[in-house]
This record gives sequence, C-alpha cells and structure tokens, in this order.
Amino acid sequence: MASAYVEISVREELSDFCESRSHPFIKEFVKTTVSWENSLSCSKIEVMLGKFDKRIWDVLKGSLTEEAMLSIDSLKALRDQIAHGKDNNTGYLVISRYFDAIIDFPEKLATALKSF
Repeated sequence: MASAYVEISVREELSDFCESRSHPFIKEFVKTTVSWENSLSCSKIEVMLGKFDKRIWDVLKGSLTEEAMLSIDSLKALRDQIAHGKDNNTGYLVISRYFDAIIDFPEKLATALKSF
C-alpha cells in the first residue's frame, strides 16, 4: 500500500496537471498511460516527468529529502519482492518509517508541477 501511495500520487498529480493545459484526448492519454506505470522508483519518476519537461524532476528532487528518495526506492524494491513471492523479512516498523518519509510526496509533486 505504501508503494501504491507513490504510484497513485504520480497518476493523480499528472492528471491534474493536464486538466487545464491539455485537450481532452491528451488528458485521457496521460491518465490511462500513467495508470499503467507501477513499481515507481525515483529513476522511473524522473523519466516519466522528463517526458513533460526535464526541469520538473529537478524541482521535485530539490524538495525531497535524501531519506524520502531512499524510501521511494526501498518501497519499490519491497513491492517487487512481494509481488514476485520473495521473502524480504521487512517488518511493519521499517515500512512505516518509509511511509512517514514520503507522506508529503503528493504535495511536493503538485508544487513542482505548478511551477511550470
């Protein structure tokens, strides 16, 4: 669920970003294309945002702590391990710490997008 928080945030914020800027066909394309993206790491988010404007990632990255970026990548790795049936020995407290580090990710992404 914590990994999905990042995925849903990216989908929703990019959809909102396109809402007032794009033709309805483009909005729908972005919404459906981004919804297929899962298991998002920082590098995948960077590539996705770069398809709009490479500077968006720079703004977002500048607002994220190192802990938040590591947490996003760690949640992605855990999600992949769980999805493929691998034992990861990660407990609730660790995942809770990761989630706490990214709780403000949607707001930071929205702010980065609004600057363009």
